[in-house]
Amino acid sequence: MSFLLCPKYIGSRGSSFEINNLSVPGNENFYSSGGINYKSVWFDSSGTIEITDDGVVDIMVVSGGGGGTGSTSSPEGGMFGGGGGAGGMVVQTNIPVTAGTGIMSVAGGSAVGVSGQNSSVLPSLFTGVTQSIGGGTNAQPGGSGGGANVGNHGGVAGAPGTPGQGHPGGSAPDRDSNSQGGGGAGGGAGAPGGPSSRTSSGAGGAGLENAYATGNTGDWYAGGGGGCTGHYGIQTRGAGGQGGGGGTMNSAEWHGDANTGGGGVAGGGQGGSGIIVVRYNLAQP
Repeated sequence: MSFLLCPKYIGSRGSSFEINNLSVPGNENFYSSGGINYKSVWFDSSGTIEITDDGVVDIMVVSGGGGGTGSTSSPEGGMFGGGGGAGGMVVQTNIPVTAGTGIMSVAGGSAVGVSGQNSSVLPSLFTGVTQSIGGGTNAQPGGSGGGANVGNHGGVAGAPGTPGQGHPGGSAPDRDSNSQGGGGAGGGAGAPGGPSSRTSSGAGGAGLENAYATGNTGDWYAGGGGGCTGHYGIQTRGAGGQGGGGGTMNSAEWHGDANTGGGGVAGGGQGGSGIIVVRYNLAQP
């Protein structure tokens, strides 16, 4: 994910407090929102943060999305898997921070059938937030839960998400003898994953907007991966949740988007990598 850089607000910072990404110095932005001048710094991979003084920040921590379950065939008894859950999304405001340097750990993308990794910040530098939880796969819990695998003579509920970080995955139908089946969609930060039926694929749960990086609405994160339906092979895949979730029958769109924490679509989607964004008021005392 790339962000448009805006001019600095020269002389607007009122103290020695400053935050920098020492690993990728260009990952910063300056903007005005609600009459406040902000600097944002983001980490799209693990790197070193520098905090020059004690202060207060807003922060968003997004973990990696879960990969969609790998099963693409459904013989007697059912084998279709669900969509991957989005990486957990933690957003906090007015968090005290302490001067120092350290590593910000950002989750990479996940393989098909693998749960997402956690993203985390240093508790010695940040008060009130330490990490978010990677998205679930294969009907497993996570930041947001993975969609349910098709049931064997009985419907199945989706896996749970982590409270305050994400929502459950979608449910799956039963698959009795010679009938179609489906895998539920992955949950998102803003909504549960959609249920799949024998004839329709659930859409991934929507993520959430967050303007910390750019100051603009329309930046979405942590959407769940779409579900699937079919008979002896996948016939349809559901749409990915807004916020980077993978979906549809186009293989180029199966995977969760990088640096959104999006989940992968059922039957072949990889989970998207996470991101951490820190912003602060340049004029804070």
